[in-house]
Amino acid sequence: MDEHFAVAAADNLIPFSGYLPNGLSEAEQKILTLRLSEDLEYVEIAKVINMTEIACRMQYSRARRHCAELLERQKNT
Repeated sequence: MDEHFAVAAADNLIPFSGYLPNGLSEAEQKILTLRLSEDLEYVEIAKVINMTEIACRMQYSRARRHCAELLERQKNT
């Protein structure tokens, strides 16, 4: 994937991020959006947010878990 396209995708996160629950950090929103909405591979996301692929995978996993917890809390209120 063209790196300039990936950076542009990272800067245009508003449509999908509006569906994410309140309480996620900006970094969590960004990584979830790039993976789920933009369908980028971990290696591509890692380049966009300037981290290793392994760190990216871990951050994505934590963001998914946090998102699920927030959604569950919203469901129970």
